[in-house]
Amino acid sequence: MSLRIDAVGRLHRLLMNTTHCGTVELSAYLREIVDAVTCSLTDTEHTKIVCSFGEQATVSAKQAAAIGLFVGEALVNSIKHAHPMDEPGTIWINRKRAATASLLIEIIDDGAGTLLDLDSPAPRTIGLGARIMGGIAHDLGAELAFINGNPGQIVRLELPQMSGSNRMPCAQAAE
Repeated sequence: MSLRIDAVGRLHRLLMNTTHCGTVELSAYLREIVDAVTCSLTDTEHTKIVCSFGEQATVSAKQAAAIGLFVGEALVNSIKHAHPMDEPGTIWINRKRAATASLLIEIIDDGAGTLLDLDSPAPRTIGLGARIMGGIAHDLGAELAFINGNPGQIVRLELPQMSGSNRMPCAQAAE
């Protein structure tokens, strides 16, 4: 819960330091989220976190908040479940444009975590973090997939094409 509160606080600080009509440069915000989670939950001697954010993408503050919460939840899940008993490992966080010009975000680990299935007939086996990620994906109109990385798991969020540009007009950003 404290990481979620911290993520919103970091977003507000980014918005206060910008004149971009309520928009946020997503890579900068995701770096803030990753730093907060890393400082709070990992021992950098055991878990290496590698970020690759590609070209800049500017999104509305509302989208940034949802994406930041998603990345935070996925990263926390990877840290908690991928490497039991503090086994060393790596987690990659990628943000890039997909071939369809949509925004693709992946959290990939090399651990032994369990594969999640949001459509499972036994929903109680799905943790709170996965349910939160599913709700965020739904709210964003995005596709969410949990993929067996063999080893590890890939959590993939693909957001629909963003109005032909990396920037949204100020009127849309303020919604």
